[in-house]
Amino acid sequence: GMPDVVMLSEVEALSLDLWSTLIRSHPEFKPARTAMLARAFGIAEAALEETDAVFRSADRAADDDAEALGRDVGFVERALAMFNAAQAAGLTTLPAPGPAELSRLEAGQAELVSRFPPQPYSAGVVDLLLALGDLLPLAVTSNTGMLGGATMRRALAASGLLPAFRVLLFSNEMGSAKPSGVLFDATLRGLRAVTPTPLPAASVLHVGDNLVADIQGATDAGMLAQLVNVEGAPPIESVLRELLSAVHARRAAAPGSASLLAAASLAPERPVS
Repeated sequence: GMPDVVMLSEVEALSLDLWSTLIRSHPEFKPARTAMLARAFGIAEAALEETDAVFRSADRAADDDAEALGRDVGFVERALAMFNAAQAAGLTTLPAPGPAELSRLEAGQAELVSRFPPQPYSAGVVDLLLALGDLLPLAVTSNTGMLGGATMRRALAASGLLPAFRVLLFSNEMGSAKPSGVLFDATLRGLRAVTPTPLPAASVLHVGDNLVADIQGATDAGMLAQLVNVEGAPPIESVLRELLSAVHARRAAAPGSASLLAAASLAPERPVS
């Protein structure tokens, strides 16, 4: 369920997961990437459907590894895992791609992201986040998977979400992945750096769609945590909307206080990354 209103009224900063929380893949992106990788791996076009299933399964296994080990599993490792899985399924007889080919494929993927950028998870997300970003410091705390931080910054800019965030933490740049405390501690440090008043972990809310990576990870770091967008959990928009009204209510109740909200405009504008 949702943290109760009392708890929401104590939130001084917000950390957010990206994938399946704030954004979703463009419907044409994954098919285009699968086709690009399949061509490079020498997989017949007729086998694209099977290839897609094999790739998705390798990608999910990499997500599980990242969570279990608390370390980032990035593009190169995932692309090789996809190649190995395709080879094991008898879909290719080519040798494994080398470093130069993998670099070329990662650049090709970045081009596909520009053509088919991620979309807001739902229609109201962008406006709600921008409104919250005017009142509270916001951070991204994201396991990047195939798409590293450099690509994600461009994608967030394209979607209009980037200006909402003061702190951007991506697993591939940290070498660690949620639920590892390394990532959440870095989020807390980043938020504290842009916050003029003390910021206890228990006043920072992390929102995400994954029970282990997001909820367990944030809770272990001493933060508040809220699950969204999965069965039994509220949609992201209703959490953002309730938080926005809690913050507005707190502001109205304490107009003269030197609260974080009053001081927010004094903090530097540049995102910390």
